[in-house]
Amino acid sequence: IQKIYNLIDKKKFAFAEKTANLILKRNPNNSQIFDLIGDIYDQQNQPMKSIWYYFSSLDRKFNNKTLFKLGTNIFYLGKYDIAEKILKSILENDPTFISAYLTLALIHEEKGNIEDAIACYEATIGLNSKELVAYLNLASLYKKNKNYLDAIKVYQNAMINIPNNHYILSNLGNLFYSQHKY
Repeated sequence: IQKIYNLIDKKKFAFAEKTANLILKRNPNNSQIFDLIGDIYDQQNQPMKSIWYYFSSLDRKFNNKTLFKLGTNIFYLGKYDIAEKILKSILENDPTFISAYLTLALIHEEKGNIEDAIACYEATIGLNSKELVAYLNLASLYKKNKNYLDAIKVYQNAMINIPNNHYILSNLGNLFYSQHKY
């Protein structure tokens, strides 16, 4: 299986898919192979195919990682309510699953539930104070809603927890410049 993932990393999707399907024919109940084929299609931006394989993997053996991949691909298809239910179920099973909080925050943003999105980003930061994406997305959300002081506070907290990060410094500098607070 790891060799096939190496093929995926090298963008040799056709060979990876062919090899994975040969293994699947020999062992049709192996959930890892279904998950692997789902990853092959996911890397090729084919969410409909990847969803089927992730679902088939879950049908054979449940795990939060595969369920997250399924929920994320459903989100990419714009099926926000279904993706939200899936991600919330993951968090019920594992309230420390950071990626689920981050994707759920994006869903809330898309649906206009800004307070829920903020809560997801803050939960992520509470679980891992070095999660750069959470800081950047939270500050961006505040900026979109013209809440510049809270965006600055987020960047300041990020600087404390992730010092000398050029993304944080650049975004904070741009925010100061745009607000003429220098």
